[in-house]
Amino acid sequence: MMMESSSCTEDRIQHVLERCLCGLGIDTPDKQLWNAGLCINRWCLEELVKRHPENFLILLQKILKKTKEVLEECRYELVVPLTLLFSSTLLKAPHVAADLVLLQEAYLLFHSFLTWPEPCSSASKRLLSVLQQELRAPGISFQRLVQSEQGLSPEMHHSKTMTVLLVGPVEDVPPEVRSVSDQLTSTRTPAETSLFSSSSTPSRRLWDPIRSSAAPCR
Repeated sequence: MMMESSSCTEDRIQHVLERCLCGLGIDTPDKQLWNAGLCINRWCLEELVKRHPENFLILLQKILKKTKEVLEECRYELVVPLTLLFSSTLLKAPHVAADLVLLQEAYLLFHSFLTWPEPCSSASKRLLSVLQQELRAPGISFQRLVQSEQGLSPEMHHSKTMTVLLVGPVEDVPPEVRSVSDQLTSTRTPAETSLFSSSSTPSRRLWDPIRSSAAPCR
């Protein structure tokens, strides 16, 4: 049943992909009608692929195979649309393994278009840049795309590791822990409270290893 479902999905993706490429020749009679049809087909393709993460990989494989076919058939007008489709699909894919042969194969194929006339050269150059980033760090292109669209600054949203120390009353604190506490406290301002409290209830304090790294060793 899974094989039939998978085969049906692949056939639907292939069909919609063919519809997106239909009528992209120079002699297209009605440009407005073609633009409307292209938008609808492109939207249908995106909605179909988003239903399952594996569909992104299927579409990437279909685009790569189609690109090889149009080269054999000398349908060079489809090279740029296929390049843009591959790039947009790769950016939206939740995850594509860096060791996947597909990405390496795509890099070799689209690299051959760098010497072609415009706009093939520019489209291939942008795609190769994305492929290089994905091969080094899978998912980094999508992360940067989200940051750019949402106006997020990496400097303002950097991650930081913090260690939480849960301790009891001062009388129960081991000497070695007390020594570390004194070192941490000496690096703080007078307005800040100590790591340990003299109350009978356990105290909680966040230890920032970035600030405490400057503490002198004893």
